[in-house]
Amino acid sequence: MTPTMRPLPPTDENELLLRLRSGDHSAFETLYCRYARRVAATLLKITRSREMAEDLLQDTFIKVWAVRNNIKPNHSFPAFVFTIAANLASNSVRKRLRDTYMQTRLQATADKEYAHIEESLIAAEEHDRMQQALAKLAPRQREVFILHKLEGKSYKEISERLSISPSAINHLIQRAKKNLASTINAKLLLTLSLLSTFLHR
Repeated sequence: MTPTMRPLPPTDENELLLRLRSGDHSAFETLYCRYARRVAATLLKITRSREMAEDLLQDTFIKVWAVRNNIKPNHSFPAFVFTIAANLASNSVRKRLRDTYMQTRLQATADKEYAHIEESLIAAEEHDRMQQALAKLAPRQREVFILHKLEGKSYKEISERLSISPSAINHLIQRAKKNLASTINAKLLLTLSLLSTFLHR
């Protein structure tokens, strides 16, 4: 499983997910090549460690393969894989927190490192809750919201991909925001906005 693996030609993602569930390695490689870079960027933002992010990227897709039978083709695969990545990052950051704190508790720099890791851990846990909220959106709202906010797609790109107008896209995003606001608090919405900003850089 490396980024150099040759992916299949672009195809419908639901079909890829069905094939992944049945153990198709080619479908898995295609999904890996499609999402690995974005997942790695998110992991790097959480961990602030390129080495840790690279290790967690591999662990994320190993976990995807291991739990492939739990994948629902009609649900968002990006939400699925980002949730796995966030959970793994949360566990790794928590371990790093313990190790770092034990080793540096008497040093002045320990407080800064501890604070950063705590913030990253909280962000990862809040990300999990946001993914649960996203799962409650109507399928089209969730699809458009994730494409724009999490994957950084422009209205034009979404319009060409889904064959819907920019005004319809804007309506779906506004409806999604309204529905999310009814299920998660303002702090989680702010975290989602920050994650969106990181991914769009």
